[in-house]
Amino acid sequence: MAINSRSKGQRGEREVRDILQKVVDEVANEKKMLWSPEVKRNLMQSMEGGHDLVGIPGLAVEVKFCEHPQVDKWWEQTLQQATRVKGIPVLIYRKTRAPWQVVMLGHLSAHHEYMSCRVSIPLSAFLDWLHLYLTDHPKFNTEK
Repeated sequence: MAINSRSKGQRGEREVRDILQKVVDEVANEKKMLWSPEVKRNLMQSMEGGHDLVGIPGLAVEVKFCEHPQVDKWWEQTLQQATRVKGIPVLIYRKTRAPWQVVMLGHLSAHHEYMSCRVSIPLSAFLDWLHLYLTDHPKFNTEK
């Protein structure tokens, strides 16, 4: 991977980390937590494998900032990383001067039957979902 690609990827990870941290802080404040969990870049990802951002319980977040999207390939990587940590796979990606997009699992239902499928949503919809997810998540609580 070229140096510019690597630094662009790291820049994208930091940008997404900051966006997600705002939601984490907001929920922690609403729950009157004494501290807010920290969303961090996974600095050991290249040595040990693993998803790009850590600190949100139950999520395996991959971030891609690239001019030539390879969503199918990235989604497979995201699924593999999520399986390793038993987390919910979340892929967040964008091209330069384009908005962030999110790929994650959605659930369809019909006649009391459910099916999971890959869905693409804007970042704003994911942030709304993340807020609800953290509000109800048992590992994101007021006991700490």
